[in-house]
This record gives sequence, C-alpha cells and structure tokens, in this order.
Amino acid sequence: MKHRVITLDYSTTEDWKELDSRHVEMIELAAESMNSAYAPYSEFKVGAVVEFEDGTVEVGNNQENAAYPSGMCAERVALFSAKAKFPEKSIKTIYIITHSTDGIPAAPCGSCRQVIKEVSDRQPSDIQLYIANSGGGLAFFEDATSLLPLGFGPEALKKG
Repeated sequence: MKHRVITLDYSTTEDWKELDSRHVEMIELAAESMNSAYAPYSEFKVGAVVEFEDGTVEVGNNQENAAYPSGMCAERVALFSAKAKFPEKSIKTIYIITHSTDGIPAAPCGSCRQVIKEVSDRQPSDIQLYIANSGGGLAFFEDATSLLPLGFGPEALKKG
C-alpha cells in the first residue's frame, strides 16, 4: 500500500475588510443574507453570494427544518437558485460568511463542496471561494478542487 498526503492550498487574512472594495461588497451582501437565515435549531446562520462572470449575483442563506434532512445549506440555496435562473452563465466567485469571532471561517460541508465542484466542472472556468466570518477571518480558495481534492463528477457514476 502506498502512502499519500493531500494538502489544501488556500490563503488567509485576519481582516477581510482589507480586500478590494468589490470583494468587501460581496461579503457584506452575504452577511446581509446570513442575517435573514432560518436557523432556529442550530442557531448557526450562514450567508452566500454567487457572482457570475458578468457581475450578476444571487444570494442564499441556510434554511433549516424540523425534519432535519429537509433543510439546505446557504451555499446550495445560492448555487441552485443561480443555476436555475441562469443555467448558461459561468460562476466566477462564491462568497460565504458565518457568525464567528474566532478567526477561523467555517468551511462548507461535504455536500456543498461536492456541489460546488460539480458546478465548477460544468463550466469553462474555475470558481473561486471566499470563506469569511463576521470576526474578520477569511480563507480564499483559488478553485473548487482546492476545497475538495478527491471530489468526483458524473463520470464516476457511469457503468463500464
């Protein structure tokens, strides 16, 4: 058996408000969406903004439900809504924010990482991710594969 190591390639900052104004604007828009999240069970609110190459944006936030599997994460709410409205447009960036002051942004769950990767694989350019928290911390991922190095696509489901 061969031993292998996977590393995640990303950048961080302790204050996302020092980014250029467009990124700050998008994170603030995600924060507005986060504040409208429906999270009465976990009390963990998340906001997301999907930005297309042409500057069009779509927002999302987590939506919980008493039947726990019926809820959905902010990232998937924003992505599914964005691709339903604009199926042919390429997504440039996803901005995600959570309430936290510990400096470490909460990364998307595995399901969201898989969805982000597959959406990215269906378009000609990679999707960048800015993952922030309300305390100022930020992690930047150049592409979806950096966030999910062993993700898979529809080819894995083909029989053969």
